[in-house]
Amino acid sequence: MEALPRHYRTIPDFSRLRCVVRQSRRHGLWIFAWSIVGWVGTALAPVLSGTPFLLMPLSPRAMFVALAADSVPLLPFVLLGTLRLSVTDASYYVIGRKLPSEIVPDSARWRVLVLPSER
Repeated sequence: MEALPRHYRTIPDFSRLRCVVRQSRRHGLWIFAWSIVGWVGTALAPVLSGTPFLLMPLSPRAMFVALAADSVPLLPFVLLGTLRLSVTDASYYVIGRKLPSEIVPDSARWRVLVLPSER
């Protein structure tokens, strides 16, 4: 086995990160699969515009949800919309819980990266 390049050796806890990536592969595939379903739903939107309640679970974009709002009763609308929007949330949670704390930026560094201070 070859030695890791120098820039990899400077990443804190790199071996643990590799382990997390390997363990999270199925969650990543689950998220990827639902992303593909959303893209297909968006691509089929012109064809499925006559049946918006079928379009909503494929691609729960705000416009498609608004189209489906008057085609079904409230309870199925809320249940199906909530289920579809939360189908990948558990995978994001599991991946986030496994990430080493060294990879997730602390709040002070994050503020500097996202919101530069005004001078």
